[in-house]
Amino acid sequence: MNMRQFFIVAIIVTVGTPVFAQQPSAPIIALAPRTADSLPLSTVVLKDALSLRDAPITNAVDLEAFGYVEEEYFLTTPAYTTRILLRRPADAEIFSGTVLVEPLPEGTEWPIIWTAAWPYITKHQDVWVGVTISQNNIETLFKKVNPGRYSTLNIPDKISRFNILAQTGLILRDPNGPLGKTGLLDRASTLKGLLQVFGVGWGASSGCTQTEFINEGHHLRAKRENGRPIFTGYVIGGCSQTGRISIPGDAPVIALATESDYRPELIQATLDARFDDGNTPGKNRSRWYDIVGAASASWRDHPKFAISLFQANNATAPDCAKPITTLPGRDNFLRGAFFALDLWTRMGIAPQAGRVMDLDDDKMIKHDRDGNTSGGLRPHWVAVPVSTFSAQSGGDGFCAESGTETALPPEHINELYESREDYLAKVAAHLDMLVMGRLLVYDDAKTELDDLSARAFP
Repeated sequence: MNMRQFFIVAIIVTVGTPVFAQQPSAPIIALAPRTADSLPLSTVVLKDALSLRDAPITNAVDLEAFGYVEEEYFLTTPAYTTRILLRRPADAEIFSGTVLVEPLPEGTEWPIIWTAAWPYITKHQDVWVGVTISQNNIETLFKKVNPGRYSTLNIPDKISRFNILAQTGLILRDPNGPLGKTGLLDRASTLKGLLQVFGVGWGASSGCTQTEFINEGHHLRAKRENGRPIFTGYVIGGCSQTGRISIPGDAPVIALATESDYRPELIQATLDARFDDGNTPGKNRSRWYDIVGAASASWRDHPKFAISLFQANNATAPDCAKPITTLPGRDNFLRGAFFALDLWTRMGIAPQAGRVMDLDDDKMIKHDRDGNTSGGLRPHWVAVPVSTFSAQSGGDGFCAESGTETALPPEHINELYESREDYLAKVAAHLDMLVMGRLLVYDDAKTELDDLSARAFP
């Protein structure tokens, strides 16, 4: 992709308590032009790639087809130099005003949120920003693949990741930053709710980084010149290891968990992390959703799909004991959470009440008559089942965090549904309920139904 080459110097002014104790100097952000040997970082599967035996090289989102451009910036302070990857609408006049900032995971740089939500992001005309926060990733991925391009990158310690996130948020709001120079800030100034910058993340690295950003006081210290928060909301998923989120009064939080978070070794931490709904602006706005029929990892997260790992000769493709399901899993509900957070921050429309899985007195998951988990936020394949879902495909690593399904016996399906048409009607009714409750977006619900209509009834 051809990119304009320019340099942006952003002067950031803070008042009151310093936002960045380690590097008070103004950061410099420079657009890094793409070259023929630049590391390709758009890594999302467009087709059913489960049948592929090699890491795919043609599975990147065609950003141009969706009216998007990708830009890579180097963010420099006296303490560190890192990179941010920005994907935005090419036409500033269609920008939604919403920015999703995702810290990229330790060891992979795999953009879990982008991979799960890019159809929603591009349809909604949001901006997505992936942020490198790991020195290990710099050494084992970037410098290994392209040492010339990434030779200046350096993150001295783990605490720097919080400063990196906060300064990324500030630079995105600065008139001289990437959004200001391209007209997106001007567009946001005309919208109800203005610019909304959300901190997002999934899993023990990315999601827990956002939790720690809040719990260790970085959100409270990371203010704009007018005293308002840099990040105006959070969607955090798949992280219970860092404890309960200390919900800030000035930014709503939507937390998501899956059946993977209720594995025996994690269940107590997940129960300790769960919180009640909050609905008081200025004090506590929060929701916790347990997504049943879903695992922490999506099939799209499989390591063999990660181009950056493949090029660095670090990719692995474990064979799980059971086939990995290609159900949407957590992804469509994750997109629904972004939509709900946008409505909450812009319109003051609170999301549906939180949902949690049903547990017995021994803190074991309860199951319904079809063998699926009881309670929680229920996708159609659990509410109107033709199979029993399990959150583990058997084994360690990726397999332990991905789902599988087992078809229900034909006689049981015949008891549940009079015909294929009856089954589809019940699925459609359930999807309507989820859309009306703003738990799913319409496009995803329609796709789910269309996919079922094209299949043979079990």
